[in-house]
Amino acid sequence: MKISRELYILFVAWMVLLTILSLIPRAGLDLGDRWDKVAHFIAYFFTAFLFSVFFRTRFKPIDIYAVLFSFGYGAILELAQLLVPGRDCSFGDLAANFSGVLFFFILYRLLWGRIE
Repeated sequence: MKISRELYILFVAWMVLLTILSLIPRAGLDLGDRWDKVAHFIAYFFTAFLFSVFFRTRFKPIDIYAVLFSFGYGAILELAQLLVPGRDCSFGDLAANFSGVLFFFILYRLLWGRIE
């Protein structure tokens, strides 16, 4: 099955946007601690979801690869924030990232797979 061009553009655009938002210096944008964690949760849930849709024909089991990719990418971006002025690497952000990815995994298994 061939991956559509629109889906490819969506996946790449999302990854570029996520990277830019994670690595630009914080310029007065403060969502508050609760909303910041919600934003991380949603962003990495969506990252895992897009990965699973884009690579569904290339990897089996796709949900495991989506979890590994999304969490790994989130961890790399959190570490990279150590190099950005005004940003910091936060265990809370990493936990929120992983929570979103874990929620994707559980939802995926409940809807399309088996939880063993």
